Amino acid sequence: MKLIIAIISPNRLQAVQAALRTEDVQSITVSEVVDCLETHGSTEIYRGRVFQRPVSKLRLEVAVNDAFFDAAVQAIERVTSADEACPDDAFIMGLDQSVRIGACGRDPVSSAR
Repeated sequence: MKLIIAIISPNRLQAVQAALRTEDVQSITVSEVVDCLETHGSTEIYRGRVFQRPVSKLRLEVAVNDAFFDAAVQAIERVTSADEACPDDAFIMGLDQSVRIGACGRDPVSSAR
C-alpha cells in the first residue's frame, strides 16, 4: 500500500476528485493548509507595515493498494500539471499496514482504496 499526499490549489479539488473517481479511488482525506513560501502569496500594507499573506492550499491524502497506485498518481498529475504558473506538490510514502478503528474494534484493512 502507498499513501499519496498531494498539495493542490483549492480550485482544483473537484477536478482531482472526479479524476480519482474515474479510476475507482473513492477514499480521500482533504485538509486546508497554508503555503508559506516567500515567492507565493500577496503583499499587503496595513497601518504602514508590509505583510505577506500566505496562499491557502489543500492537502489530499489518498491511501491506495498497489493495484490502484499508478492510476491514482496519473489522475492527480493530469489535473494538476495543467497550470505551470502555480505548481503543486505530491509526496508518496509506503504503508506497511493499514488498520481501521471503529465501534467493532480494530480490523486490518486488506485492500484500501
